[in-house]
Amino acid sequence: MPNEIIVRTVPEKALDDFKWVIGWIATTTGKIGMPATDRNRSAAACFAIAQEHHEAIVRLAEHQLFASSFALLRVVFEAYIRGLWLSLCATDKEVCRFIALKEPPKLDELLKAIDNHDMFAETPLSGYKADNYKQLCAFTHTGGQQIMRWIQEAGIEPNYHIEDVMKVIATSEQLSLLSLLGVTSMSNEPEVAVSVIEEFVRVRDELYPTRSELESRVKGA
Repeated sequence: MPNEIIVRTVPEKALDDFKWVIGWIATTTGKIGMPATDRNRSAAACFAIAQEHHEAIVRLAEHQLFASSFALLRVVFEAYIRGLWLSLCATDKEVCRFIALKEPPKLDELLKAIDNHDMFAETPLSGYKADNYKQLCAFTHTGGQQIMRWIQEAGIEPNYHIEDVMKVIATSEQLSLLSLLGVTSMSNEPEVAVSVIEEFVRVRDELYPTRSELESRVKGA
């Protein structure tokens, strides 16, 4: 008997929620002003690219283009990390080299610098890479994690669990929200920054009040 094909459409209610967050992030980001320095502009560009990749993940999943959707999760993470490094850790010389099209330090070096920053002392991002990066690379570079979802007894067909699709979208959404916080940290308007953070906390708590509730949202959407 051929394997059961388990690709399913992302539930309409879940899609509506995901799209609402995309719109809210875009609108909120547009309210934030910052000094037009090379550091701020390059970091903000990285955060904006992370947000665009997040939206693309949702749009691709909506049309069941799951291989492409999954492949983008690594680049969301890397865009967010580069934005953090540029905004918080890079020297002026490193910023200048970056915008002059020179390669930045390797990802592990960026993460080490970020983890040493006070803001991430209790939540090192290198832990996320250690736990997930191998799998992210497999999806991006058409490795086994991606291929195994296409090889069926009946032929070559996509075979993705909806739970996995929802987890990819939820992870990209979290990184996009964190990118919004990254932009906020560079704001030259304290009152706007405070209001954005307050609204961010409200939206975050509504989306992810606890880990168990997040898991329930993924499974029950």
